[in-house]
Amino acid sequence: MAQLVRHFGDVKDARRPCGICDVCDPAGAQLRQFRHPTPSERIIVQAIVDELRPVNYMAAGTLQRKLELTGGMSRNDFDALLDAMVRAGLIEIEEADFEKNGEVLRFRKVMLTEEGLRVIRTTPLPLLIADGIVEEFGTSAAPPRRSKPAKSAARKPAAVEAPPPQPTPASEALAAQLREWRTAEAKRRGFPAYLVMPDRTLQAVALARPVNPAQLLAIDGIGPAKAERFGEAILKLCASSS
Repeated sequence: MAQLVRHFGDVKDARRPCGICDVCDPAGAQLRQFRHPTPSERIIVQAIVDELRPVNYMAAGTLQRKLELTGGMSRNDFDALLDAMVRAGLIEIEEADFEKNGEVLRFRKVMLTEEGLRVIRTTPLPLLIADGIVEEFGTSAAPPRRSKPAKSAARKPAAVEAPPPQPTPASEALAAQLREWRTAEAKRRGFPAYLVMPDRTLQAVALARPVNPAQLLAIDGIGPAKAERFGEAILKLCASSS
């Protein structure tokens, strides 16, 4: 809902949760149903926090393998637990890849947020785990097949994706300034630099060079919380480098 409000230019209201959509109010979702974690799942959540606390990030698969407590948990159930932690604001997950033996391998980087760093075993957590579809909306019968439309004689040309923007000397200079600011900000707040702004987001800001909050919020990785906390400083750096 906040994304929709922001799309129409209402930046102020886009920073506040609406409290009614499935993201802001998962317990009230009409199609998906959620449940609270079991005591054993709550123990695993704390173990995840403890594993992530001393590192910048960890791959989701590596994290599951390191936790002996998840021995009887499937990857789908583990991912559902991670998703619940994302909804609760305890962790962030980024898609990443690396090259090995000429093959590009993809993985998910799991990182603690500021909120996650503060979690201890007695911290009450608003965790809700996705638990399938509400029964009245489910169906055991296969949906009817639709007949395929007749093929037209002339094929439409395939859409050509625009190439991603390339770094320029100006964007590289701005990226260097953003890194210096990020290092100082992380040191002042006492947590890792990636929690201020991951490298991928930093590069995107340097390329986009936003001039107002709406443009800043349009960048992948900059949400309402980050924009409210760091937006003024980021926009000043962008303006001073232009």
